[in-house]
Amino acid sequence: MFPIARNIAYIETFSGGNPLPSERQLQLWLPGRLRERLPSSWSIRLAGEQAPAGQGGDALLFVSDSSGQTAQVVVEVKRYVVSPRETLAIIAQLKRYLPENASAIVVAPFIGPRAQALLAAAHLNYLDATGNLRLQLDRPTLYIAEQGATHNPWTESTVQQSLRGPAAGRVVRALCDIRPPYGVRELAECAETPPGTVSKILGLLDREALIQRTERGKYRGEIVAVDWVALLKRWTQDYHFETTNKVETYIEPRGLDMLFAQLRKWKQAGDLTHKRFAVTGSFASLLYAPIVQPRLVTLYVDDIAAAVATLGLRPSDRGTNVLLATPFDPVVFARATEREGIIYSAVAQVAADLLTGSGRGPQEGAALLQWMEAHEDDWRQ
Repeated sequence: MFPIARNIAYIETFSGGNPLPSERQLQLWLPGRLRERLPSSWSIRLAGEQAPAGQGGDALLFVSDSSGQTAQVVVEVKRYVVSPRETLAIIAQLKRYLPENASAIVVAPFIGPRAQALLAAAHLNYLDATGNLRLQLDRPTLYIAEQGATHNPWTESTVQQSLRGPAAGRVVRALCDIRPPYGVRELAECAETPPGTVSKILGLLDREALIQRTERGKYRGEIVAVDWVALLKRWTQDYHFETTNKVETYIEPRGLDMLFAQLRKWKQAGDLTHKRFAVTGSFASLLYAPIVQPRLVTLYVDDIAAAVATLGLRPSDRGTNVLLATPFDPVVFARATEREGIIYSAVAQVAADLLTGSGRGPQEGAALLQWMEAHEDDWRQ
């Protein structure tokens, strides 16, 4: 427990099972929370009820090192859980009244990962009641970063909170693969998902500032922009290649050249409607952003047993060179591409699979995202 201040007791973090902490509670909790994370020779002080006139904010925080060098930090306290969409408004507000190079910290009950990233990109600090913390100062030099909750403990159960499941995957993939503008019904048709479900998912994406929608006029609510890089990264918080899909390990004893030869024969055989395949992972990334020559082929297939028989694979948990995955949803085959008789998953799907994969997967995924940003016209419809 922190010492009682003005008849209010403070604890290390606030519980999501209790009512939201008040602005006053958060403001008085701030100095103690930071003081415990500073060297004993440093000091911290919260000045008055308001920041000085012209600086805005709710209070002014003074942070001093052992030599007496002091930084002034404008404190902006929010009573509500800060969504990414609201974060953009807070950033704009702070930028309007903060002097150049001034430091500020946003304090709220909860600031999620997306909102944290937006604040950090704007060179703003944050602290929430679950323990998420970033405080970076130039003079005196200081950097503190701690992770608290990643999901809002005060969110109502009726609000869409995650991007788990096939419907979310289809919507995310459509938003990434296809350039806006489009309305809910058009997106629902592309994603092959009911409009009502699409609307709920878009509500989450709107709150997290991953999409932009028109606010007035004939096409009100139409999606006009998608931050597809941030959207893919947000999806991978809930989607994981090896757990979302059913994955089994095999070996092609004759080598991977033989595997690709067999895949070309499979493709030439004709009807792939019910026995499809698509290469994802490292070999798919090799087409766009090669890092090293991969040794493991990752394949989506409709029917693992049929694929094993067709390709002549052997089950193995050692010396594996083939991963077969039964997909969480047929969207992994949507908008696939063909190169030299081999079918590859769409690049956005490949990126998500690599970012959530093992080994070098995340590094390959990051390199692929860089390629996608530089060559958007080459893959986005």
